[in-house]
Amino acid sequence: AELISQNPQSPDIQRYLTTMRTESDRMERLIADLLLLAELGESAPHLNELVNLSDLLHRKSAELQDLNPGRIIDTHIQDSLISSDPELIETLLANIFSNIVRHTPADARVTVQLTNEKNFVSIAIEDGGPGIADLTNQAFSRFDKSRSRESGGSGLGLSIMQKIVETLDGSIRFKKSSLGGLAIEINLKK
Repeated sequence: AELISQNPQSPDIQRYLTTMRTESDRMERLIADLLLLAELGESAPHLNELVNLSDLLHRKSAELQDLNPGRIIDTHIQDSLISSDPELIETLLANIFSNIVRHTPADARVTVQLTNEKNFVSIAIEDGGPGIADLTNQAFSRFDKSRSRESGGSGLGLSIMQKIVETLDGSIRFKKSSLGGLAIEINLKK
């Protein structure tokens, strides 16, 4: 904006405007992610609504396939209903699948599994992307610089996932995928 105001006739105005728009969008996503993290710590979840987890995972997998038609997605999803907070579950899955779109090649293989255990359900989502170099130090730190700016993200995605799962009284683990990228394992109470 300062460059434009100093030289309003510059031939580079379109480039300046594109940069301003890109940075404004990035800042908007960052603020939204920070607000979500703050809200997760403030309000109690509504864990008593019936959530069809299998339908949600089928839908998210289909949306991923629509976005990346060349991607191979292997799904092994058992029918599963849990008593949880549907909005938080939707946000959790949206973060996982948007990270796959943002951080993996469009043809990287993905596996999505949902299994029923006695008192909990287990979700395992793996991708064939580049993965994360050091999961022990970066997975839960806010503003993960290695995966944020170059891909348009805020660097808060893994922190948001962890906080949502903690709020739902579940567990989450990030590890290296057998496909080469990131594997996310989540256990949620039924």
